[in-house]
Amino acid sequence: MFPIGKVARCSWLGVGIYGRNEEERESAITKINGHKASATADPLLKKRRADGQGDDEPSVKKRCVGEKGEENLSPDERLKKAVSPLWNMPYDKQLESKSEEIGQIMKNFANQIFKNNASLRDWLTEQRKKYDGHCCELQPIKPSPVQTGYRNKCEFTIGQDIDKNDNTVGFRFGQYKDGTSSVGEPHCLSNIPDTMKTVVKSFQDFIRLGPYGAYNPETHAGHWRMLTVRTTRSDEEIEKEKTRLHEYFSSGEGRSSGVTCLYFRVYSDRMTGNTTEPYKHVLGKTNIQETLLNMNFEISPDAFFQVNTAGAEVLYEQIAEWCGATTTTTVLDICCGTGTIGLTLAKRVSSVIGIELCPEAIENAKRNAHINGITNVTYHCCKAEDVITQTMKSITSHDVVAIVDPPRAGLHPQVVRALRNSPFLKKIVFVSCNPKGAMNNFIDLMRQTSKKMRGQPYRPVKAVPVDMFPQTKHCELVILFERDSCT
Repeated sequence: MFPIGKVARCSWLGVGIYGRNEEERESAITKINGHKASATADPLLKKRRADGQGDDEPSVKKRCVGEKGEENLSPDERLKKAVSPLWNMPYDKQLESKSEEIGQIMKNFANQIFKNNASLRDWLTEQRKKYDGHCCELQPIKPSPVQTGYRNKCEFTIGQDIDKNDNTVGFRFGQYKDGTSSVGEPHCLSNIPDTMKTVVKSFQDFIRLGPYGAYNPETHAGHWRMLTVRTTRSDEEIEKEKTRLHEYFSSGEGRSSGVTCLYFRVYSDRMTGNTTEPYKHVLGKTNIQETLLNMNFEISPDAFFQVNTAGAEVLYEQIAEWCGATTTTTVLDICCGTGTIGLTLAKRVSSVIGIELCPEAIENAKRNAHINGITNVTYHCCKAEDVITQTMKSITSHDVVAIVDPPRAGLHPQVVRALRNSPFLKKIVFVSCNPKGAMNNFIDLMRQTSKKMRGQPYRPVKAVPVDMFPQTKHCELVILFERDSCT
């Protein structure tokens, strides 16, 4: 395992800019600039101003539920509260708080089981007695090996700070929908590594030297919108970088930030930032490399990779333990990203099947399999709901384990139905970064047999929270489901 104390190197940097038409977009691609957009007022902020509410003032509803004295906080304190709200809480207390929150979620899970599956009520009553009101064993939270400077990826907003200084790179002091548009520099945030802060400062210096301002979500004017930075624990030598951006980060004042590859993307959608435009490679490597559980992984700009590498190692070791996989096992890795979970298991099992929507991530997964000498994996690049049923039918092994690590909204109902209806699938390890959002998935896995849910229900066997996000209120929840053989 790579030493946890290794200093991170900044290895990937992405920039989002805004162009109002095709001409500007082409100009942006070649020159990383554009023409000033005409101002069109954001109706949300326009309404707030009409109501006498300031641009950066929380809504009445927010102020009612907010903490007292917030107006007396310094800018740094406001930013820390917005981005890392547990920054001033000792880590053992953070873990206590997260454990209590997960405990309440698991008790709510038990309540939902009681409402939705009458046949399990006797079983549930016994489980609650045995496990302090929970539907299964809830193991103690697993802490992150690192509590500060752990984030290997951040998306920084580009805007004005509270003093109206343009082209400030950092995080908003609150949500834009609540009227907060000012941006604060991240120098005070303990969960951001110093190397990443250096890149942010260098890029901020760079765009402040140029003629183009930050994109304004109120008027739709401006250009610079977002900066994405990824770091790695790798020891690889930082390449010398080589147009204004290229020169700045290779031989100019930005050289000290240590960027090894740089991309930018043109946005055509004014408000949401959604775009089908690919990242344009500007300099350096096309991917970055990371080491995890003694394996090497390549990561492309759009691909999902856990933001806390050391924490991911704890998470993946837990998944491996609960899989109980052997050399006869087929592992179904749903929402596999760059293939990290399945690949860390591949040498212990018969085969791995990965499903992922992002093409770049699938290419990374295939490349990562090759890099690590793994040949027993296959990948499907599509929505899981489009391929899951046929994939399950194609599996001939009677020893199948599914690992699901979906986005915050959880799995598509069709995926859950396929997991229920596969007779050979006996075990599911469900990883959720938002268990409240995945609650319907949990319940559907346990519903009584029906025309839609033809297979036997699953039951939760045990659960454990894993802290991947120190200084914040978030953590991962891992639940082991096994096929019900008692009904």
